[in-house]
Amino acid sequence: MFSSQKSKSVVRHLCSITACLALFLSTAQAAEYEYIWNPPTPADCTQIEPGVGFGRAGVLTNVVSSFNDVTNIFVWTATFEPCNGKLPDGYWNVINNGPNPKGHSGELAILYFDASDLANPQVTAYAYNGQNGTISYKDGVRNDDIPGVPGQPGNQTPDRIASSISGDTSWVHEISATDNGKTRTLHLKIDATGIINHVPLYPDPEPPYDPWYGLGYDHVIGFWFHPSYGTQTSYCSETTGKRVVVPTTCSDVADGQTSAGYLQDYRYTTQGWYDLGNRPTNDVPYCQYTLQGNGQQTMPKDCIELAIGESFSGSITGIDTDDDSLFVSYSGQPTGAVINPTIPLGDVLKMASPAEVSLDWTPSIGDAGSNYSFDVFYTDPNGATKACSIPLCVPENDAPTCDIELTTDNVICQGDITTLEFDASGSTDPDGDDLTYEWSTTCLDSQGNPETITILNGGQQAQLSLTQPGLGNVVDCEMIVTVTDEFNQSSTCSTPVHVEGCDIDTDCTGTPGGNATVDLCGVCNGNNECLDCFNVPFGDASVDQCGVCGGDGTSCLECESTEIVESQFQLDQGAKKQEAIIDYHVKLIKGINKKQGPKLSAWLADVQFQAHELQNSNWVLSWQLPNIIDSCANTELCVTVSNTPILETYKVQSLELLDLGKKVVKKWYQKKKRKLKKLGKLTSKKLKQLKKKRRKLRKTHKNQHDVNMAVLETVPTEFSSCTE
Repeated sequence: MFSSQKSKSVVRHLCSITACLALFLSTAQAAEYEYIWNPPTPADCTQIEPGVGFGRAGVLTNVVSSFNDVTNIFVWTATFEPCNGKLPDGYWNVINNGPNPKGHSGELAILYFDASDLANPQVTAYAYNGQNGTISYKDGVRNDDIPGVPGQPGNQTPDRIASSISGDTSWVHEISATDNGKTRTLHLKIDATGIINHVPLYPDPEPPYDPWYGLGYDHVIGFWFHPSYGTQTSYCSETTGKRVVVPTTCSDVADGQTSAGYLQDYRYTTQGWYDLGNRPTNDVPYCQYTLQGNGQQTMPKDCIELAIGESFSGSITGIDTDDDSLFVSYSGQPTGAVINPTIPLGDVLKMASPAEVSLDWTPSIGDAGSNYSFDVFYTDPNGATKACSIPLCVPENDAPTCDIELTTDNVICQGDITTLEFDASGSTDPDGDDLTYEWSTTCLDSQGNPETITILNGGQQAQLSLTQPGLGNVVDCEMIVTVTDEFNQSSTCSTPVHVEGCDIDTDCTGTPGGNATVDLCGVCNGNNECLDCFNVPFGDASVDQCGVCGGDGTSCLECESTEIVESQFQLDQGAKKQEAIIDYHVKLIKGINKKQGPKLSAWLADVQFQAHELQNSNWVLSWQLPNIIDSCANTELCVTVSNTPILETYKVQSLELLDLGKKVVKKWYQKKKRKLKKLGKLTSKKLKQLKKKRRKLRKTHKNQHDVNMAVLETVPTEFSSCTE
């Protein structure tokens, strides 16, 4: 029924170029077809427009489609205006290269475009069952398939081909649904290879049993295109239908297929239709190349690689099979390239088809490291454009590799003039460029000028004449060469030069007949700077702050020292004893009753916490005092430091511990008295005994505080701090 598709061979890459060899790429070209349709605007979008369609779901204003029969890339872009406020949010579409596809079961694919979620449109592909309805993705029962059952759609297992939701979704290159405020555009670009190569579950059942075509078109196109408004869809998942008893769309799956990601249901509020066949298409121009080169052995995949100074010639020919003229423009030409014909930038030239544009170019050093794409655009009278490119790249010019060698075998003083020879002929350039050589040296004569260099063999060798060894001087220096290629890229290398002086009587500076001597420090012409204050070379003795060589800096301080470690221990222990007394009296309170209320428990815990914090602080203060108190008469090197802040703080915190103890004793007295009264045991004798014990408990706190204060009196209130 439909004409066979054309050959699918195509030129994928530009061929390699060799010296003075022209390769004409005459390989069969891919045929690319374009279909553009701008339907006339109907007078009433709710009525059928003969030869156009039915636009109730939105008026179709433009279709732009293309199909490449080698890459199988299919594009369908449809734009709509509202019909009574309605714009399509989905469609189904069947495409072929002949008449209206409706009714051709077993031959074609049907695409369902779902834009019910405009931000996330989906597309699925099925074998078209030939029926006229929204369930054409379900293969139908035909007449005589089941004896006595008339043909009807949607009762056979759906023949599922591809989905943008699950499985391999790489076949969908572009999909979108966009509004511009007035119109809506539904756009789809897919690789139809899998659709075209599909083997249908239900081939054409009627003679002459046309083979599977799938999707595409050539010089003509036919389509069964139905936009829908108010589209509602649901899709099968991996778990859909597992518990159903009666087979459903999701649970009814052919061998080797899956229902996951395919339509379970497709419904709509309103639909339109555009059912047309044998509509002429436009052949898109294609390109052929003729390339010439110099020294290029292989053609890289991404570009033609040219060395600096390597000439290149090439041409691109645009061919259109259904038009005799093309509109031509180009861009991306390298600086200095000669283009024929010359077209001013931004202009277009009308040329007869085939239309050839040639480029001749020789890259310079300024092009090193650059990539160019010379792009020629061929547009036919119908607006179909083909962009054809020659990619060119110029590698960076690599710097040469420098090599230098001292070729004199026996390097010794040769008298007044010592001659050494050097060779740089081992230097190379990775680009094969010619090299120039520039020699220099750090070897200086007695006047501070560079020693003499003689250039040999065009600069590849050099000779160095030294005068210093003849004066008895040792020579340590370098011979240097810089190699430079034709494009001013350079590399520098050097080799050391060492020549002992001739045997001449010299002083320690090496001066023949000189009178310089070595001092006690072993320094030639030195001034004995390494002697210490005992005149010992490199000794470590020095004069201290008291002016004593090797002294410890204390002989002039006139200090008297007092050790207070015992007092520090007593202060430390005194604070701990205050805390222990408080803890003991807390236990007395807790022993009055087996259980304490939450308020009393919190108060006792807070008392113990405060006692521990104060004890810990006085413990730290005890040891912040110096263990040895110095009192020095020297007021220039020593200053007086006061201990009073530490002592006063300790005293205040000891008083706070005393106050806490009094509060605990008071609380004990109150609780004990209340307990005796409650038990009816608070006699005058018992009360007298209770008050006596209270005085005793208070006294333990007072006595320990007095001991702490007595120890504080033994600690000097200041000490001397002296610099060393």
